[in-house]
Amino acid sequence: MNKELRKISDAFVEALKRKEARLHSLLQTDNRVLVYLSPTHLILEFNKEAEQVYGLRREEVLGKDYFELFLPKSKWKKAAEDIRQILAGEPCIGFEGRVMSSDFRATHLSWNVVPILGKQGASVGIFAAGLDITEIRRHREALKEIVKKRSSEINTVMETLRPKIVDRKYAEEVLRKKKLPKDLRFKTSGPLFVQIDAHGTIISMDDQAEHSLEILRAKIAERKHAEDLLRKTRLSKDLRLRKSRAPFIQIDASGTIIFWDHQAELIFGWSKKEVIGRLFNEIIIPQRLREIRKMSIHHFLAEGDDALFKRIFLSAEHRSGKEFPVEMVLWMTKIGPSYFFNIFMQGIAAHKKAEKKEYLATTLINAANEAIISTDLHGNILSVNPAFSRITGYSVEEVIGKNPSILKSKRHDKGFYKAMWDKITTSGHWAGEIWNRRKNGEIFPEWLSITALKDKQGNVIQYVAFYIDITGRKEDETKLYRRAHYDELTGLPNRTLFKERLLQNIKLTKRNRKKSALLFLDLDKFKQVNDTFGHMAGDRILNEAGKRMLTCIREADTVARYSGDEFLVILSDITDRKDSVVVTNKIIEKLSSPFLINDRNISISASIGITIIPDDGEEIAVLLNNADRAMYQAKSLGRNRFYFFNRELRTEKYSPLESDIRRGIEQQEFVIYYQAIIDLVSSKTIGLEALIRWEHPDHGLILPDQFMPTAEKSDLICEIGEWALKKACKQAKHWRDDYRYSGAISVNVSNRQLNDSDFDAVLKQALEESGLLAQHLTIEIVGGFLLEKDDKWNARYKKLKDLGVKLSIHDFGREHIPLSKLSRHPIDQLKIDKPFIQNFSLDPKKISLVSAIVSMGHHLNMKVLAMGIETDQEMSFLKGLGCDGGQGYLIAKPLSAEGFEAVLKEKMIALSP
Repeated sequence: MNKELRKISDAFVEALKRKEARLHSLLQTDNRVLVYLSPTHLILEFNKEAEQVYGLRREEVLGKDYFELFLPKSKWKKAAEDIRQILAGEPCIGFEGRVMSSDFRATHLSWNVVPILGKQGASVGIFAAGLDITEIRRHREALKEIVKKRSSEINTVMETLRPKIVDRKYAEEVLRKKKLPKDLRFKTSGPLFVQIDAHGTIISMDDQAEHSLEILRAKIAERKHAEDLLRKTRLSKDLRLRKSRAPFIQIDASGTIIFWDHQAELIFGWSKKEVIGRLFNEIIIPQRLREIRKMSIHHFLAEGDDALFKRIFLSAEHRSGKEFPVEMVLWMTKIGPSYFFNIFMQGIAAHKKAEKKEYLATTLINAANEAIISTDLHGNILSVNPAFSRITGYSVEEVIGKNPSILKSKRHDKGFYKAMWDKITTSGHWAGEIWNRRKNGEIFPEWLSITALKDKQGNVIQYVAFYIDITGRKEDETKLYRRAHYDELTGLPNRTLFKERLLQNIKLTKRNRKKSALLFLDLDKFKQVNDTFGHMAGDRILNEAGKRMLTCIREADTVARYSGDEFLVILSDITDRKDSVVVTNKIIEKLSSPFLINDRNISISASIGITIIPDDGEEIAVLLNNADRAMYQAKSLGRNRFYFFNRELRTEKYSPLESDIRRGIEQQEFVIYYQAIIDLVSSKTIGLEALIRWEHPDHGLILPDQFMPTAEKSDLICEIGEWALKKACKQAKHWRDDYRYSGAISVNVSNRQLNDSDFDAVLKQALEESGLLAQHLTIEIVGGFLLEKDDKWNARYKKLKDLGVKLSIHDFGREHIPLSKLSRHPIDQLKIDKPFIQNFSLDPKKISLVSAIVSMGHHLNMKVLAMGIETDQEMSFLKGLGCDGGQGYLIAKPLSAEGFEAVLKEKMIALSP
């Protein structure tokens, strides 16, 4: 998880750097309104200029429909058609429009809209850039209004002046020069007049005519001021563009190049001498686009003064013929009657690539399941993604500008945060588990990663944090830990957790130089309770017995369920043996009181063996063995009593091999070999049996029959069995994933393992840790166990079947099992014992017996497999009898994991289930 989170973090940091650089570049070059839309006109990006114009914040519009937010319904259809044209490949659409902000401010924008192309050339969205031309339109409208009013004033003068001026042209001349042409014809009428001499010079006029003339002069002055302001606006924009290092080109109305600067030479590969006097289209426009661009120039020219400037995105051509995208800013200059076009260009390949990366990064950030938050150097939150709000409950508006300390859970002290920031300061990164608080007050765990974001000079400019809510993972870990360390029935610590606590207790006794006691407890005649009142009653007694024992000990002590009806108790920090006697008597007394089960009083007792730490030993195995022997001594003396371990018990039936096996477990000397099981009809491998071997440092490879009987007599078989089960499951999952192995894996389980109350939990854990599906695992048991505890363990077998694993009777035929009992258990297959197969083709009795087993198994819907096949004759007879599968040296010898993997690598065979 940490590696994946760090990978996302690094990708985001790089994307954020590019995004910061791109945004900085845009702000330095122009102040356009930038809007990115999806093909379905959802808003994907919205810059600060757009926020000011529309009066809405970026966070308020992202992901929303542009039409619904900003367009009246009457314009939806036309806008949708425009978007379809752009997505279909229209190079650029330019238009002017008015935008009304949320506070009813009107802004006029000159828009250019282009498609955003994906990797395959398909349109993945549209980009709209709008330039604020509100001021320009105001001046434009002012000019129109001045011209209109000027015309009105002229008409007014023509109507009021006496003598009345007949010709409009002459009236304009009078107002401009205060002089009339010699051939001006006029007539006198009314009291108002203008007096002129023979040369047409105005000599005098009346008051009313003078007043009208002054009004007209003021209007003309206002028009001149507006024209000067507009000219300055154009000049200012021309100067800004000319200062840029991008290419600058001038062409006349016919499209002929009249100016070509040094940057243009560098970008397009043509020298100034080569292009002056040639057509612009022929030099930099690709052949396929020349006619389109020619019409665009003519259209721009026809717009006259109304076409102040345009931005166009197009493909340009280098002298070598290579095409590349450019952004062209085109504006017009009029000198006398002639028009000239100024062209400012900049390459947009890098911009478009960066924009695409920004879009992908933004999409990734917004879609991420991880919360992403960025802050400035003072810890003020700059941005958060949707996952942050989903995890913490805080909206974007509630956290922007605030410090992340609003999330503190107060579970960590100042030292924790100081160490965190010291690491960030020195290395630029910190990652770890931390507890935070949601808006509703709930405290939750998260995996947090913080990275210091630096500029090119190495200065920290921001901090970016990623975190994942790991509440679910914590809960799963807790459940898994409890399942692996606590007994499912009683809730008491199981054998695994007990050994951990016993080891800690041994260390404490050494350090504190004090004593502890280990009690091994077995419920007397508990099997009779199960047989008489049923297993549900027995389970309730076990549960209640555990609770009663807890009332007899201190908080620092431990009560654990070891297996079946056996319990273990650790009494820590005792002064002498008498302290343990007091507690032991309390336990015996508590357990002797009747248990009320289903309105019946059921009485049981307990036999307890006691060993003292460190007097009797300081090793877990030794202490368990001591307490176990003392407990059996208590039973032999009449039950319902306790017995202390002594030296005489230690000398009884103690096997040196047991100690050697314990050492072998600690030194990891046990290994697993795998023997193939095949389908006798198709000869395809259908499974593998996991076989335990002991690689002894002194005696070499030891087979199971030399050490398993000793392991069966102690708890060692459970340790070995648990290890083998987990190891085989992991190995099978590896082969299934990497080598297309599709068969089952069979693992032998001893009676003692099945007798262990923790076996269900161990099996679940093995499957969960390995990822192996239950249906790909076969548990092989000894048939004699059905006879020993038929009723009780039928429930156990059912639990195993409910998990989904298959059950097989190993060494079938070695012990007689009544058909009635065999049919009551959910068995999937029978494995005929090896002695029945060896030379059976020469023995008519063996042939009849094997044939009967095959027939019986098939009638009970069980698969029948044969063990120990070593000759072709045995194989042939088994096929003839209808045996389903088999294994043996004729088919394949047991191989180490490396050996079997080599076979898979060589053949890469797909094995059938």
